[in-house]
Amino acid sequence: MDSVFTITPFWNRIPKFFGYGLRRTPLILAAILMGVSLLIGGFLINALLYIVAIKYGAEALKRSMEGDFTPPGLDSKVIHENYALPFKLLFVLLFYIYVLGGVIGSLPLPLSVPLYIAGVLLIPAVIISLVVSEEIGYSLNPFNWWHIASQIGWPYLFMVAFLFFIDGINSRFAGFIIEAFPEGLIAPLLLAVNTYFMAVMFHLLGYVVLQYHQQLGGYTPAALADGVDIKRADPYMTPLLRQLLHDNHVAGVINELSALIDNHPQELEPRRRLYVYLKLNGRNDALRDYAPRYFNRLAEQKRFSDAATVYLESTQRGYPFLPDDPADYRPVMQELKRRRATRQAVAMAQGFHQRYPADSHIPEVYLTLAQLLSEEMQRDDLAQQALSYVMKVFPQHELIPQVRHQLNVLTALHGATGSA
Repeated sequence: MDSVFTITPFWNRIPKFFGYGLRRTPLILAAILMGVSLLIGGFLINALLYIVAIKYGAEALKRSMEGDFTPPGLDSKVIHENYALPFKLLFVLLFYIYVLGGVIGSLPLPLSVPLYIAGVLLIPAVIISLVVSEEIGYSLNPFNWWHIASQIGWPYLFMVAFLFFIDGINSRFAGFIIEAFPEGLIAPLLLAVNTYFMAVMFHLLGYVVLQYHQQLGGYTPAALADGVDIKRADPYMTPLLRQLLHDNHVAGVINELSALIDNHPQELEPRRRLYVYLKLNGRNDALRDYAPRYFNRLAEQKRFSDAATVYLESTQRGYPFLPDDPADYRPVMQELKRRRATRQAVAMAQGFHQRYPADSHIPEVYLTLAQLLSEEMQRDDLAQQALSYVMKVFPQHELIPQVRHQLNVLTALHGATGSA
């Protein structure tokens, strides 16, 4: 396929960089690190937690430079592997600052000031060179820093200014936390805030590398592997997911789809894909836990036809469940009735008043149940019991006229049958 990878210039999507750190997975990581710091914090523990945050940021950079704009999931590869990378990054930055400080200190003021400014401006290039190559020697080569900065051109300076702006906001938050909170909360809160801002800044760096990958040379983004703009064509088919599907790595696909769900909590499509993938791979144990959650999200968004399908398939697998929200019973029961799945609809409603005593949805559920019992199963006796219960417990409910009419019809019908 002949296509050109196009991407929005980073200066036109600044709000999205801040939104990146507010996605579910970075926020969960920030909360976990803050919680650990609260429970067992100390200098060493907090230092290790910062290493985890830096590692996550580096993974975000690598993911972004490949054209994948979803934050890394909290899987074993991200959390437990390749901790050489953040330690290398810390070493390179400390060594860079140490050497820069020594050189500046040995020069007269007219030379030290411009060198200091140039050294500060090149810090993002140092970070990029290390994370991209993962080689200390490569990242400490000044020619590589200059290559990155010069090939990006004047937008590099805008990127640096934006990074300083983000860091300034981070510093303001830090100052507020130090002044406004008790000592025991300062370190955990600073850790959480820094985790957010590191995710934002590393994502920005990765995005800039992606935007200028042709000028920088040396790699082809995964999003270009098949000559298409993966992000535009399918926002949920990440490069990693595509590779995992190609390799038939079932556990990896499940983990990546779960990460997509975490990062797109309001979207149904990643949830649908995980449900279908679990079905196709015969993962019934996983479906036993996942199907009810998927059902409830479908019902929450009024997708009752799809919810009924999930419910029927689960009952056929021998894993029946019940909706979480009482308001979802009647519409799903009506959809089941339309599909002639009467027994499943009746089973769903049985004992509803015991699960939700005095709930305002009891009249509508039992009216629907009575219709199913009478019309589809010829159990007028049970239908009358359900209607009589509603008449007794909810005499003022708005559905009482319908309930009374249905009950009168059944009573009259049985009276006439008895007289005959």
